[in-house]
Amino acid sequence: MFRRLALVPLALVFASLAFAKGDAVSLIPNDAVTVGVIHLADLRNSPLSLTLFQQTDTVSVDGDAGKFLSEAGLQPTKDVDVLVISASPRQNLGNEGEILVAAEGRFNVDRLTKALVSRGAVKKNGYLILPNSKNGSNDQAGAVAFPDSHLALIGSESAVIEALDSRAHGGTTFLSSSGLGRDIARIDPHASAFAVFDVARAARLSHAPHVPASSSNDHASQLASALKSMSTVAIWATDTGDSLKLGGFGIAHFLAI
Repeated sequence: MFRRLALVPLALVFASLAFAKGDAVSLIPNDAVTVGVIHLADLRNSPLSLTLFQQTDTVSVDGDAGKFLSEAGLQPTKDVDVLVISASPRQNLGNEGEILVAAEGRFNVDRLTKALVSRGAVKKNGYLILPNSKNGSNDQAGAVAFPDSHLALIGSESAVIEALDSRAHGGTTFLSSSGLGRDIARIDPHASAFAVFDVARAARLSHAPHVPASSSNDHASQLASALKSMSTVAIWATDTGDSLKLGGFGIAHFLAI
């Protein structure tokens, strides 16, 4: 289950920023190499968001998933306002990544906890260990925490523990002290959605987005080559209601000779 979190499409990790202590954005790990946010509340009433919510609506009426959502009292398309996903290295020079998903919205903590426990989740020190979420000897168990009725944290056990600790201390310093965090200031502040990643560091992680090594398509190959020269790449989208405005940038560092 936890491994599937690492496969969340980059297209679903966009959003506008609103930094406040204790919110989802404030819990991005300081060493994150990939960050994305989607502001679902801004997109909820837009005709351009219909395809975004279509798959979630399908899941909500599908067998076990639908039963779980019913028992948990959760309607993702209505109850989740902001979704933040970040990837960071488990060790400084390692290739294993930690995924943290932080969601803001309205959560019935008691019902969610009961629904998870009835399916095998185990309570532990303020969070829940998810059942059947460990795949292989090197993977950690997946965990979920509900610090309050407006915030949910999902990821590896260590990532959730770190996020809970960061929240207790007023949030991380990612936006102010991280190079990637400071680059976010270059993104259109009115963007409905964005994603940004450190190309070189993200490429080392086995579950982070990778720049394609090669392609039979000339344009795709040229794009892949260009991306490899970049240190940071960001893309964003602004939903104006009747149109979608796209933007992006790449930062490259060159050695002086």
